[in-house]
Amino acid sequence: MVKSKKINITKGFKFGVMLLIAMVIVQACNPTWQDHYESSEDYIHVTLWDAINQNPDYSKFASYLVKFGLDSLLRGEQVNTVIITTNNAFEKIKDTAMITESLMKYHILQTIFIDRSIQDWRRMLTSSGKYVLIEAAGNGYYFDGIPLQFNSPLYLNGKYYEIPELAVPKPNLYEFTSMHSPVLKEYIDSKDSVYLDRSRSTPIGFDEDGNTLYDSIFGKVNLFEKEFFPVGKELRDENATLILFTQEQYDLALDEVAGKMGGSFLNRDDIPDSWQNKVLLPAVTRNAMFDGILSYNDLLLGRIKSSTGDTVIVEAEKIDPESRAICSNGVAFLYNDFSVPDDLFRGVSIIEGEDMIDSLGVSKFAWKKEVMVSGEVVEPEMSYASDASGGALVNISFGRDFNGEYSLSFTFSDLFPMRYRLEWRANARPSGLFAVYVNDQVLEFNDKFGNTFQQFDSYELINTVISVTGERFLPENGFNMRDYWVDHHTTYGDVTIRFEYVGQGNSSTNGLNIDYVKLIPDF
Repeated sequence: MVKSKKINITKGFKFGVMLLIAMVIVQACNPTWQDHYESSEDYIHVTLWDAINQNPDYSKFASYLVKFGLDSLLRGEQVNTVIITTNNAFEKIKDTAMITESLMKYHILQTIFIDRSIQDWRRMLTSSGKYVLIEAAGNGYYFDGIPLQFNSPLYLNGKYYEIPELAVPKPNLYEFTSMHSPVLKEYIDSKDSVYLDRSRSTPIGFDEDGNTLYDSIFGKVNLFEKEFFPVGKELRDENATLILFTQEQYDLALDEVAGKMGGSFLNRDDIPDSWQNKVLLPAVTRNAMFDGILSYNDLLLGRIKSSTGDTVIVEAEKIDPESRAICSNGVAFLYNDFSVPDDLFRGVSIIEGEDMIDSLGVSKFAWKKEVMVSGEVVEPEMSYASDASGGALVNISFGRDFNGEYSLSFTFSDLFPMRYRLEWRANARPSGLFAVYVNDQVLEFNDKFGNTFQQFDSYELINTVISVTGERFLPENGFNMRDYWVDHHTTYGDVTIRFEYVGQGNSSTNGLNIDYVKLIPDF
């Protein structure tokens, strides 16, 4: 390394005065700067451009700065930090067309960067407009994963660091996803949504219902980015870590799902797109997107809070530790072993009773819009009970000797065709005689004598109930279960459950309550 010689030039005086003033201020705020100034005393009156231009090892780097007119940035009063490479690095580049103005600007930070001020990592804005990742790792510092090998003294208007190769601007997480996992990219794109931008729209009147009419201007928002992370944007203080499957891994995982399902499912082409977009891709993303920039050692912790705020279990052994890729708004890892969790297509589906209703105020509730009710108009109630599965259940009271009509229906969405066992857990009081339907087909059960029934009195939950499997369900503080086989869900899609009131139960007070309803796959 050939060091720059000390140059005494008149124009440096102005810079020197300004820098000395800055030195006093900075030293007062941060004593760690003092070592830098003491070690670079001979270079106070040398511009950054003069220091770089006088070193023959940097002649090619300097020539490209001149070619794109960037040398002026290093001659003036604006402070900069240059991340520089030697001539040897340029000689390894076979296609010089890649050396563009934007690429060279990526190596210039419009601020003074002191490496030891980095405790973990920091995003810094380059002159190209893109952010670079500066990391402290081990005993060194890294510029987008490239080691900083030489730390220059501080010159009149900045300093430089040397790296062994040119740094190529990194893709953002969306661009990285597009390269490795087109199916996830298409899913992200499908979440684009248009909305009325009222802040930019002008009210022009009212319609016949009194709603405001606008001279409308519409905006676009991506619902994926709103829920998880703005993968297509580059921000200084917001970063994410994404664990990503490749397209090949995804296709093989779908083949594996088809093999486990059997029947009419032969390969990936038989797996419904609806299930992939509504169940699979949201689920795997929730377990693979995290705030901040994580290392592989962070993933080894196992339990990590995801970007949605949920604590998820990360199986680090299925992730390739060498795949860590720095992106302009985060980092990405690739799986070395990706598979679809069984519970996404063969797991238990559950709807809690209390999740069917919305609160309207103190002790006031209404059915959610997806719950359909007909017959007698009865407001639902939230009943709290420590023995309930979620600490509460939904309750409908008909009163004494009710002989009217009432039905309640709700839907499990996106279920694969297979045999299920429907399990209804409830409290024995109030009572009521009910028939249970799945997709408009009434369900049956047998008593201990082999007699077949299509109606069940919830008051019987106070006693032992014989399951359709032969198991005995025992009452627990008034709670018990009734179950049924569901054999007729033969195509992929929704399963609608309907409880229909048939008549009075053994108790004079009648009604319906649901702790939960489960659909349990039978293998």
